[in-house]
Amino acid sequence: MKVVFAHDHRFVHVGEQYFSKGGLPAKVLERYTAVFDEVRVVSRQVESATSQGLSTASAKRVSFAKVPDVASLRGLLQYRQAINIVEHEVADCDAVIARLPSEVGQIAFRTAQRLGKPVLVEVVGSAWGSVWHHSLRGKLVAPVSYLRARRAVRDAPFVLYITDSYLQRRYPTKGRWVSCANVDLDVTTDGPLVTTSGQMNKAGGQVLVGSCGAVNVRAKGHHLMVEAIPRLIKRGYDVRYEIVGGGDPAPLIALAAKLGVSDRIALLGNKPHPQVLEWMRTLDLYLQPSLSEGQGRALLEAMGAGCACVSADVEGMQELMPRRFRFRRGDVGSLCDSVMYALSNLAMCRNDALERAKDFERASLDERRQRFFQDFRLWIEGR
Repeated sequence: MKVVFAHDHRFVHVGEQYFSKGGLPAKVLERYTAVFDEVRVVSRQVESATSQGLSTASAKRVSFAKVPDVASLRGLLQYRQAINIVEHEVADCDAVIARLPSEVGQIAFRTAQRLGKPVLVEVVGSAWGSVWHHSLRGKLVAPVSYLRARRAVRDAPFVLYITDSYLQRRYPTKGRWVSCANVDLDVTTDGPLVTTSGQMNKAGGQVLVGSCGAVNVRAKGHHLMVEAIPRLIKRGYDVRYEIVGGGDPAPLIALAAKLGVSDRIALLGNKPHPQVLEWMRTLDLYLQPSLSEGQGRALLEAMGAGCACVSADVEGMQELMPRRFRFRRGDVGSLCDSVMYALSNLAMCRNDALERAKDFERASLDERRQRFFQDFRLWIEGR
């Protein structure tokens, strides 16, 4: 059985191989080949001469089809071409897995409906939040994106949600559904060292705080922590902030220079997933300051890696961290308070994160996800 997996993810094409910046490496795509005979990944692509900092996406029985970047303004001029490509791929498959929110996923879903192909929808974020916090254009299209996603999820016969309840409430379905996070965790107790009292002396050395996410996407909220650094310094915290993620760092660099904290931040670029986990274990505190986050995969990975964590009080991340370790979205003062509280209660913060992460260990999620995919396949075969 051949399935099309459709999403806006931007794969990097280097020679004969494909790579991912982290979201869809080979081990994630192999979740589908464990049940289906062949997977055709229909998505955006970019050409590159190097794979440095990237994770391998190429895998056995997985092939890739390139779609124009219709998520951009310029790409709208190629929308008809994108539709034609997706229609060709969907017509040549037995079923479709459409990951939403994404423009390619939406096209694939509509095409599957029109051609009578079975379709499973993966809801990995909020269609509203994913665009609302990006720009004025995002605010204009957010209502349309929300309604399109809500309609698709409602009508899909099979739906996989990554949250326990948040996305289910926002995007309910009439079909069969399962809750299964999009993470690959081996929960560890070998994390950053914590003082025996569970408290860090603010004058006792440099505090290393880290975040993951594209540095050119304002919705990731990195600017909030950069703005918080001068406040934390005034309160006696010797803070250093490291960010793992690609994109143009110019705006963040300019902000740090303006605030006089250029020597306090380090932009580490993309890293392969195993190196990201190693880096997380060097942190005193992991911070997810996003303005919007369907669940917070990087936050979950940091929790599973044994990090003390704090996050913005938004969307799916509300399910992950207790209220005492969450701060108000976009509020620098609230962020500072949460960071200081966490640093004063590191043992409790870390233990809370580890205990919650145990609910997302690989073996349990893999079994649940594979059983749902097998049910989908059996349903197709029985039509």
